[in-house]
Amino acid sequence: MKRILILGAGAAGVMIANRLARELRDKISRGEVEVALMDRGFKHVLQAGFTYIPFGVLSPRDLVRPIRSLVNPRVRLMLGDAGAAEEINAGDRIVKTRTGNVGYDYLVVASGAEYDYDFIGGLRDAGVTYYSMEGALALRDALREFRGGTIVTVAVEAMYKCPGAPNKFNLMLDSFLRNVRGNRDDVEIVTLWPSEHVHAQAQYHKAAMEEYEARNVEVRLNWIIDSVDARGRTVKSLDGEEVKYDLLIYIPKHVGSPVARSLSKDPDGWLNVDRNTLNLVLDRFKMDDIYVAGDAGPTWITKAASNAHYEAPIIVSNIVDELGGGRRYWGETICPFVSDLPSAAGHQGRAWIPIWTYDSPTPPFRGTRYGWMFNLMYLDIYWDALARGLV
Repeated sequence: MKRILILGAGAAGVMIANRLARELRDKISRGEVEVALMDRGFKHVLQAGFTYIPFGVLSPRDLVRPIRSLVNPRVRLMLGDAGAAEEINAGDRIVKTRTGNVGYDYLVVASGAEYDYDFIGGLRDAGVTYYSMEGALALRDALREFRGGTIVTVAVEAMYKCPGAPNKFNLMLDSFLRNVRGNRDDVEIVTLWPSEHVHAQAQYHKAAMEEYEARNVEVRLNWIIDSVDARGRTVKSLDGEEVKYDLLIYIPKHVGSPVARSLSKDPDGWLNVDRNTLNLVLDRFKMDDIYVAGDAGPTWITKAASNAHYEAPIIVSNIVDELGGGRRYWGETICPFVSDLPSAAGHQGRAWIPIWTYDSPTPPFRGTRYGWMFNLMYLDIYWDALARGLV
């Protein structure tokens, strides 16, 4: 029996497992193939919704489902300690877990990304983040109590999941204070970016910067955080510039998962891949029996559930075809842009869904009312179709 082992039941892992179970259903029923999905937890969390929680648009129950409820019954689930992968031995085709070793014929590393909260000393205690469920809920409470002053948003590094999330959050923050709370005039918003742009896609950067300028949101580019003084409520850059805050909102440094780091040559634990087949590349050698999906991949592929949606059929096709003449991945990426929240006063929500590939940048766009409606529809589309590998 051939075993296809998938590490991680996030967006990428669940999509790939469900697609494989459907494509290989006859071989699975005959006992020729086993599709196994491993995860140290029992719940699947749609992290793309975290930015909406601080503003009351979504709640935790909208973003969490039991893994078992999303996965095709043909898939063997290994959850908890049995699914806690610790190390990959690519030579022997073995994954070490807390409870023992699991062999494989094909391996899909979809173990996601983790956060190094202590990369900048004191940042965790000084601020709040919307990059976790707990952080998003804490930020919701902080915004409820915030009456006025300076809100500073800062990213520790230029690489983070969902590159549109900071812009989406910043513009929704302005919209929330302006149209829902009605105290925008009492708040100064300063956003600090560690790169020369607020998004790598030129038209996305242009659209966001136009919105920032129109809303009087101060943007400082090439601003790399060096330290934070929680007592003095200041953040300091590598250039020595200090910025004062009353509420500090941050994006923590991202790193690869421990199991990915057992294979990776990258200092932060990211796994390099062939740009079209998504096979793992180690020391310039393409590993035909190992694939990488989702946030575990290299920094030059966007880390987002939308990417996983495009990566999944490529990996599944290549495994099903036994790596002969399979499909190719062209860098397809979706990154939602949200500029306005709706309000009881009649202000309409606005959003757009830009898409691009390796070689085709996104065209010019602006947020629209219909874009906002589709953006909200994504939640139901994800649970009912995308996560189940149906589209």
